[in-house]
Amino acid sequence: MRKAVNSGRWGPLTVGVLAVAAVSVTALPAAAAEGPINVKVVRDVNSDGTYQASLELGVAGITVTAFDAAGRSATATTDASGTATISTANGGISGGQYRVEAVIPESLGYLKPAPAGGVAPALAPLVSFVNTSTGPANLVMGVHNPADYVQANPPLVTAVHTDQAFAAANPGHQAMVSWPRAQRGRTPAPAKVAGYGAIGTTYGHAWQRSSKTIFTGALAKRYTSYGPLGPGGVYAIGADGAVVPFATVPDAGTTQHGEPTRDKDFWDVPGKEGLGDLDVSGDDRTLYAVNLAARALVAYDIADGPGKGNARPKGSWPIPDPGCPAAVDWRPYGLGVKDGKVYVGGVCSGESTQRRADLSAHVLSVPEGGGEFTKVYSHTLDFKRGKVWASTPASDRWNPWSPTWNPSKFFVARNFNGSGIDEWNYPSPLLSDVEFDRDGSMILGFRDRAADQGGHRALSPETTGTSRDIRWSYDGTGGDINRVCRVGDAWRWEGEAGCANNAAGRSQPPQDGDVVEFYSGDYWAPSGQRTGVHGEVAQGALSFAPRFVETATTVLDPGSTISAGVGYFDNISGAYNSDPQRYYRLFLSPAAWEDNGAGGWIKNVPGQNGTFGKANGLGDLEMLADPAPLQLGDRVWFDANGDGVQDPAEPGLPGVQVILSCPDRAPIKTTTGLNGWYGLRDVPTHSTCGVTFNAANADTSALPGRPLSSTLTPSPARQGGDSRLDSNADETGHATVTTGAPGENDHTIDAGFTVRQQVPVKTSDLSINVEAVGQPACYCGPADLLVKVVNRGDGDATHIKLAAALPSGATLRPGTAWTASGDVALATYDGPLKPGQSLELPLKVDVPCADANRAELALSVSVYAFDDGEGLPLSDSNVMNNSAELVLKLCAKPNAPTYDVTVDFPKDTVTQCKGRWVCSDLIVRNNSAEPVRDVKVGVPVPDGLKFWPQHNKSWTAVDGKIWTTVAGPIAPGESVKVKLALRVACAAVPGSSHVLVATVDSFTDASGSMVADANPADNSDSTTIKIGRGAVPKPCG
Repeated sequence: MRKAVNSGRWGPLTVGVLAVAAVSVTALPAAAAEGPINVKVVRDVNSDGTYQASLELGVAGITVTAFDAAGRSATATTDASGTATISTANGGISGGQYRVEAVIPESLGYLKPAPAGGVAPALAPLVSFVNTSTGPANLVMGVHNPADYVQANPPLVTAVHTDQAFAAANPGHQAMVSWPRAQRGRTPAPAKVAGYGAIGTTYGHAWQRSSKTIFTGALAKRYTSYGPLGPGGVYAIGADGAVVPFATVPDAGTTQHGEPTRDKDFWDVPGKEGLGDLDVSGDDRTLYAVNLAARALVAYDIADGPGKGNARPKGSWPIPDPGCPAAVDWRPYGLGVKDGKVYVGGVCSGESTQRRADLSAHVLSVPEGGGEFTKVYSHTLDFKRGKVWASTPASDRWNPWSPTWNPSKFFVARNFNGSGIDEWNYPSPLLSDVEFDRDGSMILGFRDRAADQGGHRALSPETTGTSRDIRWSYDGTGGDINRVCRVGDAWRWEGEAGCANNAAGRSQPPQDGDVVEFYSGDYWAPSGQRTGVHGEVAQGALSFAPRFVETATTVLDPGSTISAGVGYFDNISGAYNSDPQRYYRLFLSPAAWEDNGAGGWIKNVPGQNGTFGKANGLGDLEMLADPAPLQLGDRVWFDANGDGVQDPAEPGLPGVQVILSCPDRAPIKTTTGLNGWYGLRDVPTHSTCGVTFNAANADTSALPGRPLSSTLTPSPARQGGDSRLDSNADETGHATVTTGAPGENDHTIDAGFTVRQQVPVKTSDLSINVEAVGQPACYCGPADLLVKVVNRGDGDATHIKLAAALPSGATLRPGTAWTASGDVALATYDGPLKPGQSLELPLKVDVPCADANRAELALSVSVYAFDDGEGLPLSDSNVMNNSAELVLKLCAKPNAPTYDVTVDFPKDTVTQCKGRWVCSDLIVRNNSAEPVRDVKVGVPVPDGLKFWPQHNKSWTAVDGKIWTTVAGPIAPGESVKVKLALRVACAAVPGSSHVLVATVDSFTDASGSMVADANPADNSDSTTIKIGRGAVPKPCG
């Protein structure tokens, strides 16, 4: 845990304040005997400090200890529901007042304290205080994994695949797109993230929160093309859209794409070369990728972001064969990262035997820091599924991988609907993604490998034979989304004991009634019709965060045929059902039919050329989550025995002002609540900040003896050796803390206050002033100042602490009692300063010279602390004279040239020059001894006149004025004529007069630096425009 140390003065901070009146204790109705302590520890999935029972589940294995005032303790450990109960009657503790501590074990080191004190019902901090003298006390404490955090509506991204010919002709076409997760329906279109020329065809995506970088890896898909880095290419896309060629994974493949209409040599490459899934470690410091050719997990160091590219792996580990019939059958592909482990998903492809019985899915894990792979789960893939397409009834099973083009064994609808196109499918499994639900259940995404071998209305790989000239279209990717439930310590496939079959008891053709599916909405039927067309629509990419109740997956035909998008599947009911409220369409291929939502169709809707229709046209799904928020907080308490340690019976202290200050931020203030808790949210990460506790207005009405708040003083700091229980504030109420990484909430910054012995009250009043030594007219460089402090009270003042706020550009010069601390100079006078005495402290600073932006600066000084000579801090009775300010006029640099630029109208009165036009010249003159450039002149257009830009090429209209810039340079004494023509408006009144004013706004010297005008009084001139009687014709247009 981080310890607080003594502090001086800090810069400003902008954070969110979480002021908490009562954090966590719910007192039950009064009981005759002392009640137990009931603690529930839950996982705060949205890191908001509020307990949401429907989302947030209990965490087992957390040790909870209760301490009584005598130092005795009783311990319990949370069970599977996250609950621990400590009996005060039988636990060996008594007294009714207890300190309750929950400790996260090393085995759950990925968990951190969750934010505390959110909206009721609020989560309690892991060190809390309860009173059970009148009945049970209930606490709900929170922990979280910062890697689980995601904002309420994050962007999602995916790759959009385009055929080789179209991509070559359109390198700027979208290869990756993004949209808000909450977006539903068919419009608007997603936003482009990157183009094909930069990244090519990709599947796996990963997101680094800290650098706001998307990583994406090359996909081997027939009829497409790789990006510039080839089959091992990994690309980094920054927040500005810039693409960095991050890395080339070694040995990821050798096969090159062929002629684009057949790509015949690429038939057997998908799933075997290129890259599979990508993911980023929970700590945001490592990028993982699956090398399909090497069957290896590759890791890259991204602790400092993507850098300039050309990264080298920091490790590569073979992914062990889980027991396939032959080595050629083992095909890893998908990734998931959860709670300190990397999960790899793969299949035994059945390629060597061509037997469905040899198809199986496997999930392995390895610690994020490296180590041995462990088999997590395996399941056969020879079960019955929904028919991939109603027109191919035999397509209700997974099939072994086909290394060769063999239409005789595929499921084909010849010359479908007389189109001249053979529609076909042959679903072959790739375990392409792994996600975890809140309860630990796995969600598995399966991609149809055959769809990456086939294409959309494309020629076969055969150059001879009966299929040579036929157009083939892969109609209905047979991907899937499956759930593996976590039931106790066991895994259960959907439909097994403890894992629901949400399709039970119903038949939804083309899903037969005996098909088992947790995600029973995984089919597509036109609106208003019961008979479906596709019994499986999921395409294998997944996206989930614990704060949501739906898993997003790529799907085919979201509301339209020959299209692809994203479906949102309910993690309880399994619903999707092509509901427009549950999908977002990403692309539509040409000649598609669109569901009109009323049982009818809009035929031959135009779509995007080059897309893959139903043949796996999308890549992975990635959620662009913000870093988890960071909270700083703890308890301020009344330290009754003054030992600096929070004892169980010592109450919280409400009404204490807490101020947090961090570099380059504005200070933020909050006040402790009824139990002494305070919380500050959205604190900057990895910063050194100051915390000040001020008990001057503390509410002491419930404290023993009801002491006056003026008698409270900070307890001894850092006592007892436990940062969760000590006081961090020094004798002045200040502490320093170094904040951690996102989500690493720090609830150890606490403060104790105790009562000092009362002393006779004396009036304390220190005044301060600052003046310039010698009173020069202006400054440019050294400035000698004198700070004067006068004791106007009737008692001694010692340890007087002074601060001088140095304005931007001013620096402290050595040789005085002052020391620099950031943008503040500090000084301490130990004294004593007797009543009526004054103290004079020289202060020497260097100040900038005057420029066009600043002619003066203000320097302020203040007295911010002093005591009575015995260490008792004093409050000043007249704070109005505790600070003073001196305004210093700045001089121009020595020998700096002066500048004077004027603008003039040659005529005092202007009439029409032609018809409805009013013309005038403006003369811009340089009266300086040096050349000037970029003279900007502005003219407001009066009512009755209109500005026409086509007749004034050098003028532009901005902010209600028209502007022109004379580029120059204009030599000393020279002038430049600028022409201006305005049109008489139809609303103008004949015979009326209007004043036209021109003003020099700014200009630069010959080097391009902005300079000030030494004589601004002549920067403007005006002329009068008279509207002639015939200037406004009737009718006027």
